[in-house]
Amino acid sequence: MRLVTFKSGSALAAPRVGAMLGDESVVDLADAMYLRLCANGLTEAASRRVAEALIPPDMTAFLEGGETSDRAARDALGWAADHRASAAVHARDAVRLLAPVPRPPTFRDGNFFEGHTRAAAARMGGEIHPNWFRIPAFYKGTPSSIGGPQDAVRIPPYTQALDYEFEYAVVIGRRGRDIAAADAWRHIAGLMILNDFSARDQQGVEMPLLMGPAKGKDFDGGTVTGPYLVTLDEIVDVEHLRIVGRVNGEVVCEASSGDAHWKWPEVIAYVSRSETLLPGDIVASGTVPGGSRLESGAGYLSPGDVVEEEVSNLGILRTEIAADSEVILA
Repeated sequence: MRLVTFKSGSALAAPRVGAMLGDESVVDLADAMYLRLCANGLTEAASRRVAEALIPPDMTAFLEGGETSDRAARDALGWAADHRASAAVHARDAVRLLAPVPRPPTFRDGNFFEGHTRAAAARMGGEIHPNWFRIPAFYKGTPSSIGGPQDAVRIPPYTQALDYEFEYAVVIGRRGRDIAAADAWRHIAGLMILNDFSARDQQGVEMPLLMGPAKGKDFDGGTVTGPYLVTLDEIVDVEHLRIVGRVNGEVVCEASSGDAHWKWPEVIAYVSRSETLLPGDIVASGTVPGGSRLESGAGYLSPGDVVEEEVSNLGILRTEIAADSEVILA
């Protein structure tokens, strides 16, 4: 499934959990389950109670339902495919897609590609620290920084160097602690595209303080995710995803997830050492080789720019840089 969180109708509409039906329709999974149960003879009240329990409107709560909620969602999607005229099926352009997991319990961003790390270090006059090869390092960001596929990114007024970082992420679907590498994929609900916008000048001030990035990464909507959370059965080869980045229509990056030095099983095993991972937790890959302007030294982003990241099986994540951003002039 290609799972989404979406809003339909008025601005006051609450977010809902849905799934794509083809490329042009979004199914409200709880509504589809409700209609299916009504058609099977349950009362409306009972149908609604059961549907909302199986498929709650929050993606994290849905993932907490595990295999039970997954089966219900697939049943609902199958019913909707046979009843496309039902009220549960919405035209894609009639809804607004939000971040697939709008409020994850935690967000961790890694640095798992040697090509990006080596090039970025060289631009800053250094080289990769030997410890990079010992552990799959990561930092923890703020859930409030998570943005969605139809949100514009506003350049923070404290930076003159907004950069993109083309990445992708796994979302935890099953609670676990001290997870063995061999069991890691059983704890992953699916994958999604992630673009970690970064204020490079601010990051340069913060990193020498040995505390990791702060305002260089954490600003509202700066960690863009979507457009879908794609379950593993929809992905042909999770270890070799083709990644293409574009700015204003020009290709600026071509890479593969297979370029990663650190693979997901060892990442999940490390992250879960003496620490419980929860459904909805996001763990990002870090920037793919060539996936940022930090590496090339090219000019940074400006208001009105359009940044796109396309990943095989995961879709296209398109982000506009808000034209009304309060940019500090050099």
